[in-house]
Amino acid sequence: MNPLRPKSWCAFYLLMAGLALGPGCANRPAPPPPATAATNPGPVLPDLQQPVIWIVGPVRWPVVDWRRDLTLARAILEAEYLPATDPRQILIHRGTLAIPVEPARLLNGEDWALLPGDRIEIVP
Repeated sequence: MNPLRPKSWCAFYLLMAGLALGPGCANRPAPPPPATAATNPGPVLPDLQQPVIWIVGPVRWPVVDWRRDLTLARAILEAEYLPATDPRQILIHRGTLAIPVEPARLLNGEDWALLPGDRIEIVP
């Protein structure tokens, strides 16, 4: 009888026990399923393939689809400004620029063209 044979069987059994008890592919938890609207209800975001204008402030619709003839007054009307009083301040954020707009000038008929991605901030 070979003196190495019992040791090799012992090592084989230890190796198999280690594989069975140690972390392996079979012991890993399954990855979580991808989140869907049914499992993770959240805010409904617009389809951002189309350019939009974001409006921050008391409005019913904070995202307005941009089009070539969209102006500040039309965007505020489409967003449905909620307070009964006139806004105190309006800012057009365009990239790193902040363009202040006096609400009185807007109410007197002056208007500003908007670009895709502009963000309008309305302070009531």
